[in-house]
Amino acid sequence: AWVGERLAVGEGEAFLRRWIGAMAGRYRGRIEAWDVVNEICGPQDGRPDGLRRTPWLAALGPAYVDLAFRIQHAVAPDAAGVWNENDLELDADWIDQRRAMVLRWCRDARARRRPSARGRGRRDRPSRYRTKGSGCASSQSSWVTPTPS
Repeated sequence: AWVGERLAVGEGEAFLRRWIGAMAGRYRGRIEAWDVVNEICGPQDGRPDGLRRTPWLAALGPAYVDLAFRIQHAVAPDAAGVWNENDLELDADWIDQRRAMVLRWCRDARARRRPSARGRGRRDRPSRYRTKGSGCASSQSSWVTPTPS
């Protein structure tokens, strides 16, 4: 609710920049990977781009995804930007649309030469952030899946 209020008054991009800048800036050099976008896939919403209808999408349009990754990359270029998404590994017909949307977005981001997700998070990860030197790399490596170059 608090995000929606800020986006409703037209300060969406400024708020996104401040939020990512504050979080990624504060922990620059200590966090290896950030969940930059979370569960944005929503083919059930009927949008041609496959994005889920969210307050961010309503306020900034589909460019908010690229914008979020660009901001994170500018603030903490050594940290991997992660797109956390659920329901991609299952073998079910309704999952095919989700996988196709994710693959299309990754291909298009590379074609635009935009900073994009360097990893894809899985819902079953034990922790949202992986900290350098935390000793947790082996248990958390399963949730960071590098995207192919």
